[in-house]
Amino acid sequence: MPSDRTIGRTVKVKTYQVLVELLPETSSYVKSSLGGLYSIAVINSFVIIPVGSERVVAIVTSLDMAEEAEASMQTRQMLVIARPRRTIWASMIGTLTQGARGLRFEYGVKRYPELDNPVWFASEEDLDVIFDKAGKDNPHHVTIGKSPIFTDYEVNIDIDKFFGKHAAILGNTGAGKSCTVTALVRAVLDRGMPNAHFIIFDTNNEYEHAFTLPDGTPLYDRLVLRNDADTPAGLWIPHWFMNSVDYQAFFRPGEGAQAPLLFTAISAARAAGRPGGSWTRLLNTIEDTMNQVEGILQNTGNASFYGKKNVREQVGSLQRLLIAQRTANPGSVSQLSIYVDACNLFAPCITGEGAIDAIGNNTIREAIQKVREQVTNDRAAAFKNDVVPVGVDSPTHFSFDEFVTSIFPEVLGREAQKNANIRSYAGTLQLRLEQARQDPRYAFLFQVPPFAQALASFLRLLFGLNPDKHFETDPPPWKASYAAQYPQGMNSHQITILDLSQLASEVLENVTALLGRLVLEFMQRNPDRGSFPVVLILEEAHHYIPANARLERQLRAREVFEKIAKEGRKFGLSLVVASQRPSELSRTVLAQCNSFIVHRIQNPDDQEYFKSVISGVNRELLDQLPALAQQQAIVLGDCVSLPLQVRINDVDPRPRSDDPAFIKAWSATEPRAPDIEGIAAKWEGLTVD
Repeated sequence: MPSDRTIGRTVKVKTYQVLVELLPETSSYVKSSLGGLYSIAVINSFVIIPVGSERVVAIVTSLDMAEEAEASMQTRQMLVIARPRRTIWASMIGTLTQGARGLRFEYGVKRYPELDNPVWFASEEDLDVIFDKAGKDNPHHVTIGKSPIFTDYEVNIDIDKFFGKHAAILGNTGAGKSCTVTALVRAVLDRGMPNAHFIIFDTNNEYEHAFTLPDGTPLYDRLVLRNDADTPAGLWIPHWFMNSVDYQAFFRPGEGAQAPLLFTAISAARAAGRPGGSWTRLLNTIEDTMNQVEGILQNTGNASFYGKKNVREQVGSLQRLLIAQRTANPGSVSQLSIYVDACNLFAPCITGEGAIDAIGNNTIREAIQKVREQVTNDRAAAFKNDVVPVGVDSPTHFSFDEFVTSIFPEVLGREAQKNANIRSYAGTLQLRLEQARQDPRYAFLFQVPPFAQALASFLRLLFGLNPDKHFETDPPPWKASYAAQYPQGMNSHQITILDLSQLASEVLENVTALLGRLVLEFMQRNPDRGSFPVVLILEEAHHYIPANARLERQLRAREVFEKIAKEGRKFGLSLVVASQRPSELSRTVLAQCNSFIVHRIQNPDDQEYFKSVISGVNRELLDQLPALAQQQAIVLGDCVSLPLQVRINDVDPRPRSDDPAFIKAWSATEPRAPDIEGIAAKWEGLTVD
């Protein structure tokens, strides 16, 4: 063992920590050896503890120095000399072992040092192994920065482990999270991975600037989807992609009567939007009319005097509808004949005024029975001919305007025949439906024009796979926005930036939950499981994946992303969660992350919360989180062999997340005043000359 490497000896050993007393001659922070000058006793530096044939690697976490009195007796006099005692605490994190291919680093301690065990500084050979210098060109690794202590060494992460098991990028506002996300994405794409794809949930309009050249040319074939204030432009998300739980989270129906009523109406609307859907809706109307007529026949007392008039109104409305159906579809004449004949049978019984006599009552009841039997047969035939039955969760188009103004009232009317009080129960739900129909802030959801191949076109847009494939035959509403960014077209793009900054805060959770669910369900339905990996980057994730969800929309978003965190890995769907408030983030999502890049965190609650979800061996290292400089972070977890401090690579252009320059703006000779009228006009949904 080379004695010139020894800098101290162990005086206390814990399960993962060791206290080292430095040798008296180790009086400086630099040690001279045959290999050169080496830093020692510096926070985040390494020390080596030889244990048999192995070497334990430890990170220095704290320094201490105390003075001890040393007594000397000469000629009956006591002389006290103050001798400094220098100690360091270090966390043992791994082992250097000799293998067939030379020295290698392994996480974890196999053999613990004893008391008075020598402690060495880390040599260049050791550092080469610790930082995996030989694996710099490993295709599984990308460089995200350099070590601020050992500036000659780059910090690399394992791509498969970082994305394959989810990751989190945490830190206070202004600490460098957005730049880290940008540096990470660029590092992957610069590695030459043409099939990589990232979907960024951008809640602050930061990332378009990071992936755009100064002349406006997109970098890395990125696509930005956003709306112009409340006017839909590029970010159209058809409401019919929602399932029953999504609608429930949006409209908040009561569980007693409102929720079943809403789901029944949605099922009817989806069925009406399918081929043959108008026929299904007509059958529902016929059945409703027969129920209404039967209810009139059962009336007694003074109300029976108006029996003929009331039945005549019901039957007349149905006759007009049948005539319109025959006119629009001449081929349906024979199919409608039994219903037309029934209406003709009613005519002699309801002529004039007054109550319906007994003979007319029996005639009408017999006709009603025949109509009901035919409705049952026609429904069974329609269901048999439908290849894929439509349910409440099927992503089939239906007009939201028609749903609110026609279909929902029809379903409500049918249910009111069974329970007259249901109209009062459904009043608040109807108001919320009407508000969603009228509110311009929700137009990107509920006013999407119908177009074929809607789901496929939307998924191609998200995933960047030939997004213009259906533009000529079935143009989607975002065609103009896409053409403005790529006039010549593009076979694919690798970064999809969803600019959510203009969305109303009331729908942020609903939209993110819907997008997350669609991506997850697609990955689950892909028979070639895991062959198409996708990364979702969730910026400011605590806004829509809260630890303490109180509203239904918050519960829905948290449910979706917790499911992705628990199941997405199996299907090739990865999460990168970025947040400045880890204590406000879902504990389940954070616990499923196996890699972390942690910037400065000053809030004590956030510090303790984060420490509670990571391995105890790393907690001592996190005490320095409040003191980390901007652009510096600690990277730890499965993506690296051992926790490392890193200065993240510079990025240019940067995300639009710089701190405002107050002095420059306030002292400018030509201040840039905001366009108040223009902003207000967009806010109000108006246009300005």
